[in-house]
Amino acid sequence: MEKFDDAYEYNHTLIDLAPDIPDSYYAIGVIEWTKTYKLRMDRIGLVHQSQDEFTTDATACEQLRNTNAAHIQSGISALQKAVSLRPQDYSAMSYLNLIYREKAHIDCTDKDARGNDVKTADEWIDRAMLARSKDTNVKAGDPIHLRDAVYELKLPTETLD
Repeated sequence: MEKFDDAYEYNHTLIDLAPDIPDSYYAIGVIEWTKTYKLRMDRIGLVHQSQDEFTTDATACEQLRNTNAAHIQSGISALQKAVSLRPQDYSAMSYLNLIYREKAHIDCTDKDARGNDVKTADEWIDRAMLARSKDTNVKAGDPIHLRDAVYELKLPTETLD
């Protein structure tokens, strides 16, 4: 996780230098999802449940919420910003789907909130699939989460000295 922390800080620095480039927001969102997924899988392993089940153990749920809530909110905010800057970014949309599913896991004792999280996740994957279907660079069989286009990173030259 140390490399994730370095990448997280690096991307925050890039945002400070060039706040209108969506790639850094995307990277932060992916890092936050990866952290929450790993932490959840570690916790679920402790309570002997598969990755597709929601825990009903109130203590385990509270521990999971305390561990992951800030990462989830940070990831959602970063990915939403990436989509606002690049509206057809289906990679960011697909990670919004994933991170809302992680949110459902921390809402494990609130069935209505969990249901809303899953509904939001489904809406994001539907948007991602629609955006992807309009991308002429996509090859048949490519997974949705891979970026199919290379975006040129342009930073102000005065910040590179």
